Amino acid sequence: MIHKVLSAWLFFSLCSMVFAQDSFQIKGLVINAKTLQPIEGANVIGKGLFSISSSTGTFTIKNVTRGTYSLTISHIGYSTDTVTIKVDPKMDVLKVALWESATELQEVQVNGKSKKRENQEYAVVTHTVSKDFLDKNRENSLMQTLKNIPGVSSINIGSGQSKPVIRGLGFNRVVVVQNGIKHEAQQWGNDHGLEIDQYGVETVKIIKGPASLQYGSDAIAGVVDIQAPKLPLQNSLKGEVNLLGENNNDLFGVSAGIQARKNKWFYRGRLTYRDYGDYKVPTNKINYENYVFELHDNNLRNTAGQEADASFGIGYITDNIKSETTFSNVNAKNGFFANAHGLEVRNSSIDYDNSNRDIDLPYHKVNHFKITNNTSIGIGEHNLHLDLGYQNNHREERSEPVPHGYMPTPPNSKERIFDKNTYAINIRDSFSPNERHDLTIGLNMEYQDNNIGGWGFLIPAYNRFTIGAFAYDQFELHKDLHLLGGLRYDYGVLDSKSYYDWYPTTVNNSDGSTSYIYLQRAQDKTLDFSNISASLGLSFINNNTTYKANLGKSFRMPLANELASDGVNYHMYRYERGNLNLDPESSYQLDLDIDHNTATFSFGA
Repeated sequence: MIHKVLSAWLFFSLCSMVFAQDSFQIKGLVINAKTLQPIEGANVIGKGLFSISSSTGTFTIKNVTRGTYSLTISHIGYSTDTVTIKVDPKMDVLKVALWESATELQEVQVNGKSKKRENQEYAVVTHTVSKDFLDKNRENSLMQTLKNIPGVSSINIGSGQSKPVIRGLGFNRVVVVQNGIKHEAQQWGNDHGLEIDQYGVETVKIIKGPASLQYGSDAIAGVVDIQAPKLPLQNSLKGEVNLLGENNNDLFGVSAGIQARKNKWFYRGRLTYRDYGDYKVPTNKINYENYVFELHDNNLRNTAGQEADASFGIGYITDNIKSETTFSNVNAKNGFFANAHGLEVRNSSIDYDNSNRDIDLPYHKVNHFKITNNTSIGIGEHNLHLDLGYQNNHREERSEPVPHGYMPTPPNSKERIFDKNTYAINIRDSFSPNERHDLTIGLNMEYQDNNIGGWGFLIPAYNRFTIGAFAYDQFELHKDLHLLGGLRYDYGVLDSKSYYDWYPTTVNNSDGSTSYIYLQRAQDKTLDFSNISASLGLSFINNNTTYKANLGKSFRMPLANELASDGVNYHMYRYERGNLNLDPESSYQLDLDIDHNTATFSFGA
């Protein structure tokens, strides 16, 4: 019995050895014949054989016996190739190069709600700016680029800084949103620009007209909503480098970006650097208060600047969850036209004409650091959105120290320092209770802590807290007729801090004596504000023409500079004083819009 078992075992072992000796693996690589890059997902088919190329272009067919085989390699978008391979111990790795092929298809129409259709149905007047438009119209700053949009302009501060204006209104009457969070800096100042790297922007949605319903206080004139970039494709790596140059201010710079995604995780980053000289003008002299200033080489002296920006984002995505956290930092140093500070420049020891790239006094430095997290969660019919944000805006405005009035010569050049921390949270839920209603409810909260420094007082330190709740519904009356209605309530508290001059002022008393006192410029004061916003709009789509009508009420809380400022703004050459009795600003607006688009012609009014 044992002899039979051993004999059987030996027989099967010998058979296995013979089989193993005649069994081989076909290994190969599929690449693009033009770019030599690997092709993923190519089908490799032979008689009784099959494999698919991996992300590296490689494939393996196991347990192939000795002989000659014909393999067909195919992939969508490439010409099919057939190869013959002899399988034996001496065979090499098979390398197949496929050529790209163009297949002309008939026109295909896809029925569904695209982004364009959603914008048509939305009763509020909006304009979406694409990356292609931004690239073709690129100027020194984001708002100078967007000023080519009808109804949008910019306030330019020198040649490298600007701020938005919509329908003639700007400053804190226009809200700038990035990654779902309101951009909070010192936007009340005429000479304060927008601290955003425009080279990291792909899409911008501009809302014209009252938009407090969703964005809260300040959105009286409209909103510049900088959309999050598109998600990278799965298993992709993409990079770009932009070289920058201009001749009217000798600008040079570079902006480099990279993004990648591996299944559910993705990241993206960008570095930007810009350096520019004094702005050139078509004249060699300027008249100020009957005094003529000569311009060296037609340069507006001391308008040079530098900017260095960095951003990095990391995210996670599944079928129901998308979350991305973004870190960004914008650092800029910009000079102010020296002669704009009056006749004092005649007595300055600074050689402003030594170089057109020097940044001398007066100038400002600003650093804006921002962290945001945007999370979307799909739960049944509900789509929950959560936006979290932290921002720190540190601004220093430096001027040559000279005495003014009772103020002696300051000890340094730090005229004003602002350091502002902002914490924000936005929550909203979008859902459709039935096929004809799209309902959104939400809550916004924001807390600001603004500190000051320097020898030139203008606004006090303050804390500000705002909270708002809103709801709006888009109702489909007909497939081409949509009604939008919404309501919002806001409440805010502003707590300003007292401030006294750092130098004494001479005061003449009623008895003829003289006193030296430290004047109080601001007092401890707590003010609260509340208001209601509402909107009602109608959108009608008639073939290629869209008609919109929207009636809205918006409001804006007074700012610290409007309530409690008390000082000389030397950059604007005026004395500014606030009014603690100001009420919230309200705006009532009726918008009518007609938009006609065909493949060859477009018109809007």
